[in-house]
Amino acid sequence: MQSPITSTITPPISVNPQQPQVPPLTQKKAFLYMIFRDQSIQPDTVNAIKKEIKASTIKELNLVINSGGGDTYSAVKIIRILRSKFTKITALVPYRAMSAATLMLLGTDEIFMSEESQLGPLDLPMEHPVDGSRISSVDVVNTLSSLSTTMMSNADSMYKYLREDLENGEKIGKHKSIELALQYSTKLILPITEKIDPYHRQVAYRKLRIAQWYAYDLLRTKMIKDPDQAWITARKFVYNFPDHSYAIFREEAKDTLRLTIKDATHYRSWDEICNEVNATLIVKTPYIKYIEK
Repeated sequence: MQSPITSTITPPISVNPQQPQVPPLTQKKAFLYMIFRDQSIQPDTVNAIKKEIKASTIKELNLVINSGGGDTYSAVKIIRILRSKFTKITALVPYRAMSAATLMLLGTDEIFMSEESQLGPLDLPMEHPVDGSRISSVDVVNTLSSLSTTMMSNADSMYKYLREDLENGEKIGKHKSIELALQYSTKLILPITEKIDPYHRQVAYRKLRIAQWYAYDLLRTKMIKDPDQAWITARKFVYNFPDHSYAIFREEAKDTLRLTIKDATHYRSWDEICNEVNATLIVKTPYIKYIEK
């Protein structure tokens, strides 16, 4: 006798139409805003950052920054604090992150930039010993080599004149021409070289070394694992640009400096971020705020 067929179909579960459907939970994102209009990154900024992120439990951070720079050591402290708290840091630069702010971003995982976003060189500025103005440390260090090149160029031109270009076809002997050419060039350059302070030149040299080594150390931790490339990039940041205020745009940051640069159009809420930054730039005081949304 055949066994009766037993149904294995599970009856449908009744759904109460009155019961509201709960949408799936969306994971919050962490944002740290560091927006400076006229002021700069300073030692008190470090404590403000520590206070803002203290209660955070999210492991990935979106760092939104607008800054013209500031204190080098404070910038390095801040990125070290952030890396100890978050496993991944994505930097967002709507407009600019210059000088010390650029140095800080070298310790992030990636940087989103638009067409107008800019980073800056790391030729740390120093105070001019006479007039108190801010000058590039590279200019101070390179003064002697630049003057030397100018001197030899002037001497070469004078030597050629004495040997070939004197009127009436007159010529002066080689040894005498060399002596006169060097004397002439030296007298032109001497008043300038006498103003060079060896102490300030050494201070400038140390500043450049500090910037290069910090840049190298930060790059090695995240963006550029290869030590040779990290050193090349760090050195370019310090020595390769014509002025401290030079704007390093997205293409140069990616192709020349080999940073991990992402196109801002690929960041979903980029326009919203830019609007928020614009709103905070209305006031002159720094805007430092940690937000989860």
